Amino acid sequence: MTDAFGPAAWPGLRSATEHLAWHLARGYPEGAALKLVGDRHGLDGRQREAVRRAACAPALAAARRARQRTAVTAERVAVDGCNVLALLASLREGEPVFLCQDGCLRDIAGRGRRVGRLDPAPDLPGLARVLAPATAVAWYVDAPVSGSGELAARVRAFAVAAGLPWTVDVVFNPDAAVIHAGALAASADGLVIDGSPAWIDLPAALAGPAARVVDLG
Repeated sequence: MTDAFGPAAWPGLRSATEHLAWHLARGYPEGAALKLVGDRHGLDGRQREAVRRAACAPALAAARRARQRTAVTAERVAVDGCNVLALLASLREGEPVFLCQDGCLRDIAGRGRRVGRLDPAPDLPGLARVLAPATAVAWYVDAPVSGSGELAARVRAFAVAAGLPWTVDVVFNPDAAVIHAGALAASADGLVIDGSPAWIDLPAALAGPAARVVDLG
């Protein structure tokens, strides 16, 4: 069976991503443009979703990249908890993860489906190292998602045991909470990135040898 995200598929996926970005830049509705591009390039459902998540109008991609940070300094950080931890799990488990046109890593696993089985333990020490310069770190975890309370409790327990300046809150709208914080945002969500003064891709800083990153940027 052909690997939908193997090396043989990369040229077609990159071409499709560029094609979709061209349409988005000209105001085409995303759904209609994606169908047109997907049909033209013969993409299956998972490939279409990857292209959808990777493509971005060039002006928007440039604006996001201009505010992207690669390191944390002595500042406040707001973490979109489920978003970050789900992507780290995908990287660790060798699932396909895509470098998008705005400079962010994203997957297509669906954070809602996997949060209930997320184990943050393997990733929290690395996150603590990357976040060490921060003066305060506020984690926001999705209340409506099954397993979010337990996930938040595990992150909170780690922070307390390590003496870290972290707070962990379960909220109904973590995207809005991160934006409202007005801090360095750690998220791959486009709305969060656009609404924050600056953002960082924490999973990218921790991608290990098992990571299966497909460059569609």
